[in-house]
Amino acid sequence: MSENESDNFLGQLAGKGWNLDLDSIQSLLKSMGQPHRKFQSVHVAGTNGKGSTCAMLERILRQAGHKTGLFTSPHLIRVEERIRINGRPLPREEFSTQLLDLRSVLEDAGSSYFEALTALAFQCFAAHAVDIAIVETGMGGRFDATNVIHPLCSVITEIDFDHEEFLGKQRKDIAKEKSGIIKAGVPCVSLSTDSIVTRVFREATTVLAAPFYSFEDICEIDNIRPTASGTFYNMTLLSERFENIFVSLPGHVQVRNAALAAAAAKVLCKAGVSVSNDDIRDGLAGVRWPGRLQSIQESPRVVVDVAHNPGSINAAIEGLTSLYDYDRLIVVIGLLSDKNYQEISKSIAKVADAIFVVSPMSQRALSGQTLARHFAQFSDDVEFIDDFKEKCFTEIVPTAGSHDLICILGSHYLVGEFLDLYEKEFLKRT
Repeated sequence: MSENESDNFLGQLAGKGWNLDLDSIQSLLKSMGQPHRKFQSVHVAGTNGKGSTCAMLERILRQAGHKTGLFTSPHLIRVEERIRINGRPLPREEFSTQLLDLRSVLEDAGSSYFEALTALAFQCFAAHAVDIAIVETGMGGRFDATNVIHPLCSVITEIDFDHEEFLGKQRKDIAKEKSGIIKAGVPCVSLSTDSIVTRVFREATTVLAAPFYSFEDICEIDNIRPTASGTFYNMTLLSERFENIFVSLPGHVQVRNAALAAAAAKVLCKAGVSVSNDDIRDGLAGVRWPGRLQSIQESPRVVVDVAHNPGSINAAIEGLTSLYDYDRLIVVIGLLSDKNYQEISKSIAKVADAIFVVSPMSQRALSGQTLARHFAQFSDDVEFIDDFKEKCFTEIVPTAGSHDLICILGSHYLVGEFLDLYEKEFLKRT
């Protein structure tokens, strides 16, 4: 299957939406020979920080000498970024060939886009004989297509409001959906400190006789020293002291994600997976995960971040305002239609000096005109961008002051488009 053929095929599947049950993926995997049973795994759910936590844990395990698989979503630029072997995205030729091999069974099963990629990831992990795969849920947990694995450890990141039409409008309802990844007897590590959320997880693990590790019970963090390239901090984790840890992803929120990844690594040790404290330290220092307060240019400063719900937007704002000195903050933002753009608009308008609004390249994009009209209720300097490529790379970036800060913010699709265009178009012009 050529690159265009595989893209077209996935495009057809994308129009089918989500299958909110496990019958389809289970039938599909059975017809494939149950590849998900041929490797060990860690399952990661949550609202914010899933991708970063997955990347950190994968890097720790790879540092420890394990052959790793990593399945995350969505991607930034190319779909094969979602499936990684030892930290490297699956080569495009292999991705297309494997998809061609699966095409008939995917069509027969009526698979969705996410089910197809999940099955493809599991097949690749089995074919590459990975020692352990880190598997991120796409949405929710209970009925997520990834929820067919039996992991060594379940990890749940921060719980916030997102995909409410599917997961519920209260934290306890969202937590119940996320807790669906907890398996009988399998330890669960949770980052949440919200009492309602924690109660949901404690109840689920008690019923399933699964050891439960609550972040507030097992970890203390102190002496946080943020920099634009990452953060230094100290932590006490499961009674062990770590001094002067460095996580190479910037932003205060990444310290907690890093501590969660380290906690998961420690729990995996109890399951017989070899990981040393030095592996944890070196893995966190060496992790790379684009689109998380990623600085790509200094003058003017250009930062990209995939924050797209109120909680992650506030974390991104905290990072931008605390890590950088600037004359003006210029925000370029685009969101998908299911996001809480009302709360997001209020938060950004409080700190941004100029706001440019875009329609991301997605079937699920929120109209940029709609978002711009809403921003206009809170800011006097809002403009809708019809031609993102032309406006951004001929006006916004080139004409900004040398001490201004430009942040491309929101949907993975927008940030990915910017990063792709920045490399292909803007760098060539300059």
